[in-house]
Amino acid sequence: MVFMSTQRLMESAILIALLFLMVSCVSSGVDRSGFFGAHRSLNNTSYGYKIIDDPTGISPVPKIERFEVRAGDCSSNANWSDCTNDRERSEISTNNHSGENWYTWSIYFPENFKTIDPVIVVAGQFLDVRSNSSAFLFRVDEDGYSLFKKPMDYYYLIEPEDLKGKWHKIEMHVNWSNSSDGFLKIWVNGVKEIDKKFETAAHQPVIFKYGIYRMNVSDYQDTYGTDIPTQVVYYANVRKAKTREGLSPSMN
Repeated sequence: MVFMSTQRLMESAILIALLFLMVSCVSSGVDRSGFFGAHRSLNNTSYGYKIIDDPTGISPVPKIERFEVRAGDCSSNANWSDCTNDRERSEISTNNHSGENWYTWSIYFPENFKTIDPVIVVAGQFLDVRSNSSAFLFRVDEDGYSLFKKPMDYYYLIEPEDLKGKWHKIEMHVNWSNSSDGFLKIWVNGVKEIDKKFETAAHQPVIFKYGIYRMNVSDYQDTYGTDIPTQVVYYANVRKAKTREGLSPSMN
């Protein structure tokens, strides 16, 4: 009887914690529908992540997520150190998921956003949890916004001259699989840009992280002799669903 009571108390505590996470996502002004347990990853600066009123006036939802990374924004945990691996970031990490899913996010690069080649800048990534490696990276550089799939597959999504000063809606339909039934379809602003069948993940589950993630940051100083610039990116309506219709934003 004591064991059952303890077990029930633990189950109740877990349930309360999960409900708190669900409520906090909505009450903060951001409804990450379909995702669960979203949290900041390896960055706790006050400026690195904020939920703000849409400053552009044309976001699909009233509240947007603002990410900022400055020179030296690295941190570590028990399993990983950005500082010793030449990396900086401000990201939100979402829950584990697998199988067939739809995803969407709208992304906005301000007019003063600077690309910083040869530094690798990632604005959205899907990670294989078991191997701790990327299934897909969404990169932003002098060639615009593109998807990178190892070992050397690039899919260009937004041209550099069209990148800044406007919202871009990304929709993604994927079946996470390590066999022939895996597929990936991506629409940018309603236009299908990718429709491929291939292994999408060596293992499941995967996690989705979005924000700004910079790799090989010392390359900028080595190349230009100056500190790496600050970067700011906005996200809106980050959602996951089982159907495309389920990606529609909630205006409540």
